[in-house]
Amino acid sequence: MFDLNSLSKNKIVFFAVIGVAVIGLLIG
Repeated sequence: MFDLNSLSKNKIVFFAVIGVAVIGLLIG
């Protein structure tokens, strides 16, 4: 069974990590 609240939190964390990585690549 999927927990939508947990899934949305994981998606937010996932996009946050990607965003930080992309910004790091652009700056670096």
